[in-house]
Order: sequence, then structure tokens, then C-alpha cells
Amino acid sequence: MEFTSTNKIKFFIWRATKDYLPTKVQLAKRAQVNDVLCPLCHSVSETTEHILYKCHLSQLVLFGLPLGITSTIWNIQILIAGWQFFLKFFLKKHMLLFLLWYIWYARHKVVWDNNEFDPAAVITSAVNAMQDYKAAWVTQLTDHPAEIVQQVRWKCPPIDWVKLNVDGSTNATTNNACMGAIARDCYG
Repeated sequence: MEFTSTNKIKFFIWRATKDYLPTKVQLAKRAQVNDVLCPLCHSVSETTEHILYKCHLSQLVLFGLPLGITSTIWNIQILIAGWQFFLKFFLKKHMLLFLLWYIWYARHKVVWDNNEFDPAAVITSAVNAMQDYKAAWVTQLTDHPAEIVQQVRWKCPPIDWVKLNVDGSTNATTNNACMGAIARDCYG
């Protein structure tokens, strides 16, 4: 099954399935936070599973549209085991992904901007974003003929050579900088 949602949402779903979202429980493992309670309900530890579907406020979003999701079939094991397999059973499979993304986005706004979590606004934002995305996708398909895109991949250097890849970033607000480098020979 081909998945044609936005790259941002694809990356978000990948992080959710791997339990790599920066939930409070994950951050506490790295000693960055002491309070691990869900910022929405303030009653249970915030895990990926909780924030995306077990929190009663997230459930108001997920069950607010007729997607066929029920609390008996929806669990994190299904999401982690294979979200693509799970999603093919929904006619509006992309809507579920947009809802999950907007639940996370609204959670972000609660934590960082002190906004209130409004399930109706989350649903509206997700529906509007999906409709905009689909409209843009249809326009792109009709305006541009199919092109063959060649994927660029890393290639090993010749024998007795070493490739050095570097990247870096800065934060002007905190005056912090970070850099990473990797050197690889012909064996990778």
C-alpha cells in the first residue's frame, strides 16, 4: 500500500510507532523532566500510547469523526506492529494520520504556549489540513505530467579513500551550536 501523506506526518507516524516521540516519560529517561503527567488530563504518565489514544481528550478527537475506530480495536500494539496494515481497513486512512498529528500538535501548544486543548478545534484543523493537502495533491497531479525521479543514495568511496560527511546547526537565542561528522571508508 502506498502512503502519500506529507513527509512531516510520515516522520511523525514513524516516530510514534518506534516510541521516539518526546513525551514526558521519554524525556524523563534522559533526566530532562521531573513531571511525567500528561499535560492534557494531568492524571496519568504521558507515554506515546496515552497521548495519542488513551487520554480521554485524545479519544474525543479520535472518536469525533466516523472513521470506524473503537476503543476495542485501537491499541498501540496495532499502531507499532504495522500502521500501514492497520490503516488499509479505513476508507479515510489519511484522516486518522492527520488526527494523530494534530493531537500531537495541540499537545505541543498546551505544553509550550499554554493553550487550552480543544478537541473540536483539533478535528477542524485536521480536516482542513487534509482537504488542503488532497486539493494540492490533485492539482499537482493534473498540472504536471509524471516525471521519473532518480533517488540519490550514498556511495562508498574508492578503495584507500575516506568520505567525510558533516552537518551542523546553531541556535541564535541560546548561542548554542552543534556539529556532527562521520567518516566512512570503502567498507561503509
